[in-house]
Amino acid sequence: MLAEARKQTDKLFALVRPDSLYERPIPERHRIVFYIGHLEAFDWNLLRPQMPNVKPFDERLDRLFAFGIDPVDGGLPQDGPQDWPELDEVLRYCRRAREAVDDAEHEPELVHTAVEHRLMHAETLAYMLHQLPFERKMSEPQAPVPTADVVQQGTVDVLGGVATLGLEPDAAFGWDNEFNAHRVEVPSFAIDRYKVTNGDYLRFVEAGGYNNRRLWRDADWRWKEESRVEHPVFWKRAATSWRYRTMFEEIALPVNWPVYVSHAEANAYARWAGARLPSEAEWHRAAYGSAKGVEHSYPWGEDSPGARHGYFDFSGDGIRRR
Repeated sequence: MLAEARKQTDKLFALVRPDSLYERPIPERHRIVFYIGHLEAFDWNLLRPQMPNVKPFDERLDRLFAFGIDPVDGGLPQDGPQDWPELDEVLRYCRRAREAVDDAEHEPELVHTAVEHRLMHAETLAYMLHQLPFERKMSEPQAPVPTADVVQQGTVDVLGGVATLGLEPDAAFGWDNEFNAHRVEVPSFAIDRYKVTNGDYLRFVEAGGYNNRRLWRDADWRWKEESRVEHPVFWKRAATSWRYRTMFEEIALPVNWPVYVSHAEANAYARWAGARLPSEAEWHRAAYGSAKGVEHSYPWGEDSPGARHGYFDFSGDGIRRR
């Protein structure tokens, strides 16, 4: 499982040109080189107590790469590329950490933690590298954008009932903010059948939604004004149309794709549309509730996860196709 997760993050780092690994695509985040070291340092620091006969080989880098995704003081980081170790030193550290981890047996729960941590970073790295300029990445061949049918929007009625959020103390694996499980009574409600599309959101933009103060909560408005946000981050205004910035190229805005926005923008759109965003309990109820109001263990019912239902636990045909 850990090897498969490593393949995903290794592939993401390989997209970055070597001379751009010290770039910072998002001002609030660390430089890319930090994450190269952090993923291995996390595994090493997590699993090292199970290796009493293995001595630390670079405690300075253990500490440097120990802390997660954001700078600790809440402000914008001020470091420069010269403040980080040379790439060769970082890669040597990563290789030694992997070798040490792979040469020992580990508790399954700790391996799950390492895998989940790496996959969460894979998601945030994809978002970060999406914002890296095209010329700083190794472009890959792209499939043609498929022609999608017009989405026929509508709503689905969701019966009221219980939504179980979080995990029980005896769960095999979970993060600290997932404990303990609690149950919420959710009244009946209606929810959109499909996600909001770029085309839907474009109407909000063209109606002046980004300039309508009444649609935005105070903190959201301050963020929008301070960051000078005027449209979704991956949209680009052309002379008479909108363009969409994918990972490697600009294309005409695909109006039937789901829109990719922040929570603040989504909330303002919902107000403009005369609706609101679902609560966590409502979202859970929409996913796990049944037509009879009973809460299922999985969105499809009670069957265990497997290739028939999706891509789970690095098993089934899905992993070989990716």
